[in-house]
Amino acid sequence: MSKTDEFWQYAKEAILSASYAKTDDERQGLFDLARTWTQAALVERHFRVRQPRNVLPYLPRRTWQLGNVHSDLGMPRRG
Repeated sequence: MSKTDEFWQYAKEAILSASYAKTDDERQGLFDLARTWTQAALVERHFRVRQPRNVLPYLPRRTWQLGNVHSDLGMPRRG
């Protein structure tokens, strides 16, 4: 199962659980959780569509420098 499918499943489970909630606060919390999982699923789907899987391992790694830190390592720059 893909991450996107897992996130959709979590959202569905939160919505179903909300229907059994005993208090309004509990219900609202579960709806908020479902919203969070839904957003995660949409973001995951967006990035999967925009970046083909077979290309990702071959993309060059960024190595720009910010101040005194080498950004891709988070280590102080030498020299």
